[in-house]
Amino acid sequence: MVYPAYVIIILIAVYVLYSKVLGRVHASHTLTNYQMAHPVPSVQAKRLLRSCPLGTGTLKAFQALWKTGIHCFDMDAVLTKDGHVLVTHPKRIQAALNSTKTAPLEQNVQNLQLDQVRELGAPAALFPEVDELLEAFAESVKDYPGGAGSQQMLIQGAPSRGPLLFLEFKDKAFSAAAVSQVSEAVKRLGLEKNVAMFLVSDAHQERLVAEDISWEGLFIRGYMDAQQSPDGVWVPDTPSIRRDLLQRHSMVGPSIKLPVAFFAELATATDHQPAYVWNVDDASGLQKAINVSAQDFSMHGFSGLSKQLLEAPPLEEDMLRCIDRKHNAGIGGEGIDVTV
Repeated sequence: MVYPAYVIIILIAVYVLYSKVLGRVHASHTLTNYQMAHPVPSVQAKRLLRSCPLGTGTLKAFQALWKTGIHCFDMDAVLTKDGHVLVTHPKRIQAALNSTKTAPLEQNVQNLQLDQVRELGAPAALFPEVDELLEAFAESVKDYPGGAGSQQMLIQGAPSRGPLLFLEFKDKAFSAAAVSQVSEAVKRLGLEKNVAMFLVSDAHQERLVAEDISWEGLFIRGYMDAQQSPDGVWVPDTPSIRRDLLQRHSMVGPSIKLPVAFFAELATATDHQPAYVWNVDDASGLQKAINVSAQDFSMHGFSGLSKQLLEAPPLEEDMLRCIDRKHNAGIGGEGIDVTV
């Protein structure tokens, strides 16, 4: 049977259109996987602001990442001598201060007034104060399904799969005055269920939280896989797990480099707190996180995915399933979370 030319043309057109539709459907399911393999230009997934070009900046990086569907961020806060809290990593802002100097600047940000910091090469456009970042975060959260503090984002009182911002107060920024300043902004903006203070197993931090710190947001208990010796050398370490400390924390954040036995112990110590692991630097780390989640622990996310992992060859099929968009996957922040 011979078809007229116009019928053949119509059939070809239908086939092409159908192929495009299928391609779009497929692309919609793998969009986040593609984003993970091809991060936003000039943006690193791990230690974002330390690695990306100086021209990006905390606020612009956050806004760009949010538009890609990323809703969980891990950022650091530093304190100036006159009490201003800036959202950046100490090494990141120090690099900016040194970038225009013939010799390294011996003073760090905590020994400089804010106007000195700006004059020395750390403009507000790149290193915003915490209030500005929180206001931008709050505006974005308003448009998220359920809004700030919505019950849609809570599982047994703990946030899950909703917008989250983890803040780690570095060095002198971890003080009653600085934390109180940020806490007031968190409360004013209605972000009590969206901003979590990242705490590590540190006696000084524990004392301040118990006695002096006033904090309106959430707490996430971090567990590091190494401790820094007095001479600056990082020594592998497995922290102890104190059940009494876990009671005040909504989430836990263990390094994926900790032994598997640690995760098993943590699973028995927690009371349904979701876990956000970090230091996922390679495919084996990601596979370990998946295995731990499946066998020993109710793992809710991966944070700190490295650029090396994101630019690696295509991930295995089981990994891609864990990073599917339906689980609100994403990359972002100075260390990013992928919620699964």
